[in-house]
Amino acid sequence: MLTLFGKTKKKKNQGITLMELILTIALIGILSAITFPMGAKFNQKNQVKNTRDALKGYLNTARSFAQSGKNGSSWGVQITSNEIVLYNGENYANRNTAFDQQFTIPKGNSVTIAEINFSKDSGNTSERAITVINPSEVIQYTITVDASGNIYEL
Repeated sequence: MLTLFGKTKKKKNQGITLMELILTIALIGILSAITFPMGAKFNQKNQVKNTRDALKGYLNTARSFAQSGKNGSSWGVQITSNEIVLYNGENYANRNTAFDQQFTIPKGNSVTIAEINFSKDSGNTSERAITVINPSEVIQYTITVDASGNIYEL
């Protein structure tokens, strides 16, 4: 490197200074403080959507199995405070447990407790509205099943 008077100056290899290290750590801390809450909120929204999708999937499967007469019986969906169960039988209490399929509802989510049974061959059921909620984020989906077994999301 040339100086003002044409003499060469040796460059020292000093590494990073303490100030640069502190600024880098502070910047990482600020970015983490911003992104972690956003990631948690994104995760909560996905859990509510996954619960909604599982419920709709189980309702559609139960209706389809009932209409096709699979296993010669009705099919239904039992919703409790912590799980959704697709079952084979006239009702949840007298079901054939060998065909149960379960979805665990994530903590913090709430689903309307209900039992929906689709009649063999017709797929008819009693009319119901089911709500999937994450109260802390005020995210809510409402799924309606009409008397003909049609499933709608409002």
